[in-house]
Amino acid sequence: MVRIKVFSQDTLKVWLAADVQMFHEQRISEILTNSGIENFVPVQKEYHKGSDCVKLINHVVIPKIIFVHVGLMERKQVLELPEVINFIVDHVEHQPVVISDKQIAKFKFMLNLSDYVVNIADKPIMKCAKVEIIKGTLAGFKGELLTENSSQTVGIYLNALGYAYVTVAKGDFICMAT
Repeated sequence: MVRIKVFSQDTLKVWLAADVQMFHEQRISEILTNSGIENFVPVQKEYHKGSDCVKLINHVVIPKIIFVHVGLMERKQVLELPEVINFIVDHVEHQPVVISDKQIAKFKFMLNLSDYVVNIADKPIMKCAKVEIIKGTLAGFKGELLTENSSQTVGIYLNALGYAYVTVAKGDFICMAT
């Protein structure tokens, strides 16, 4: 007997980027988590020096953005939150921009393991080649070699949001065959 699993539009989940009010990313994440909606706020730990101490804080890498893994019914639930403005939309197709599972996984890997600050570039960056990092905490990370202001960076493209990238030393990566 052959079993066929049917997916309806309601059960198919995709990653979307929600535009939220400034400084509400982590609060909305908590609300969504409590509602059973998978979400991801890209944060990185940073040291901030005050007048009398140094604090370790969670710095939001992409302000006003929270990634949500939702089906059609959950999209409505997300948009009902007053702090959520809308999903990031493709201006040609007038539909929310879907970010692949692979892009989200690479972005999380980069944020969790990088000793360096992860930056976001919303303007075009010159792409050179596909590379793999072979040294340091990001060893095994595959991305694109990007050049900006003569510095060597490795990054990944996040649909409609630009490139997430880190600066790397010249000997820390190898070019991969295309």
